[in-house]
Amino acid sequence: MNEQNQASGSFYTKWNGEKYTVSFGTIPRTGWIYVSATSLSNLTQPVVYTSRILLAAGGLGIAVAVLLSWFASLQLYQPIVRLMKLFRSSRNETGDLPKDEIEFIERQWQFLNSESQLLHERMEQNLATLREIFLFQLLHDHLSHLPEDDLLRRMEQYGWETEGRTYYLMVVRLLGFSKLLDRFGEGDEQLVTFAASNVIAELAAGRFDQAEVVNEQELAVSVLVLMPEDTGHEEAKRQLYEFGENLIQSLSSVLKMNILIGLAGQSSAVSDLPEAHREVSLLFRFRNVQESNQILDLEQAGLHSQESLYPFALEKDLIRSVRSGERTEALHKLDRFVEELTTSGGKEMIIRQGMNQLLGVLLQQIILSGISPQGLYNSPDLYNDLNKLREPEEMSAWFKEKLILYMNSLNETMSQVQDQWMQETVDKVIALMEEEYAQDISLESYSDRFGVSIYKLSSGFKEVTGINFIDYLTRLRLDKSKELLLTTNDKVNDIAYRVGYQPSYYYRVFKKHEGITPTKYREMYREGP
Repeated sequence: MNEQNQASGSFYTKWNGEKYTVSFGTIPRTGWIYVSATSLSNLTQPVVYTSRILLAAGGLGIAVAVLLSWFASLQLYQPIVRLMKLFRSSRNETGDLPKDEIEFIERQWQFLNSESQLLHERMEQNLATLREIFLFQLLHDHLSHLPEDDLLRRMEQYGWETEGRTYYLMVVRLLGFSKLLDRFGEGDEQLVTFAASNVIAELAAGRFDQAEVVNEQELAVSVLVLMPEDTGHEEAKRQLYEFGENLIQSLSSVLKMNILIGLAGQSSAVSDLPEAHREVSLLFRFRNVQESNQILDLEQAGLHSQESLYPFALEKDLIRSVRSGERTEALHKLDRFVEELTTSGGKEMIIRQGMNQLLGVLLQQIILSGISPQGLYNSPDLYNDLNKLREPEEMSAWFKEKLILYMNSLNETMSQVQDQWMQETVDKVIALMEEEYAQDISLESYSDRFGVSIYKLSSGFKEVTGINFIDYLTRLRLDKSKELLLTTNDKVNDIAYRVGYQPSYYYRVFKKHEGITPTKYREMYREGP
């Protein structure tokens, strides 16, 4: 072997179809030549193995990331699905869900927002009417059964500020309508009153912070003014007189009618307003018919001393007891009424006139309650029967007999009315439950909605349906859920939400009442795939 061939080095060669790397060299002392050959596949095998491990780890990581992303997307999407179903169920929509859920939710939100604004506008429009109706009932003593706190609470609900306020009542009468028949026809009194109330409301809004106008029809308008307590009585009266003079000038020029205004005194309690309204109505009897426009002040008229012979306060208390069905109290107040009338009047004519006045009030109350006086008493002329009596004791005994007959008939009628009313109320509650069973409803919410105590509604509901409210609601929700189990492919948890339950509680209630789980119920009773 020559020296060139003996030099050390390396080269590649192939043998049996496989490539090798060959290294050779010379051992100095011995002169031996060594040769080593290694397959290239053996050299690259660790690198290939490591690469495969890295690729496998990377693929597994990607798979885990994809799985976690899928799971997270499901969790994020689930509230959107529930929200969409809630929107759809609120509008009774059917069919497949739209592809763009966010756009669908946006449309629904815009729709509900517009509906909310529309309802708010309607409520604002109706609030003025509700306030006027409330004041009309208050002034005409239709709310005498309510205590002062309830009246104040209602006024605050209607938007009045009652804290630190005193109340002044003004009643406006329009006189001389017969002179306007060339401009208006018979029966147009309400039209004229409506026009006058609008003028008064506009003038009152420009002068007082809080003033409410009540159109009482038939050419009469009342104005309630709420003034701060620190205004002072004299200053308040000065403002009211200026306002009254402005009213006379404006209404006279517009309507060409005579204006009569009555001012009541200061009232510190809302419950005093009906009496103030009644006293102003009596005050109008003392107007000067020769004057065209007048302002009458109750505090300056001396009405109480002129009307002291008739016990108006006792009459009011007596009728209030009759309305509430308090027989013993009503008879006791009748004795006090006759005693007061006898003590104040003394003369038979005055006592008889007072009893006739009371009989007229009683007959009016009987008619308003829907009972016929002729059918109740079988007498063609009660006034003639009363005027045949001479002694106060005889008049009192006769009146007690009539009063007891009426209260017995009234109690029987009211009992029937109450039963019918409760039946209708429960029917309305059940109809609302059919629509709102998936919402957070309660017996208390319905009692507030219909203005009946929760105790009466609870007992009335059980009397009408045979079961209590909670059991009826539970049965209704379960029946709705069973229908969904058999007619839809919705998940059980989704069905629980749709009928107003949390899933865990729904499972317990369903199994308690049906003896099996919702899933088992679906498997047992559902027909087809």
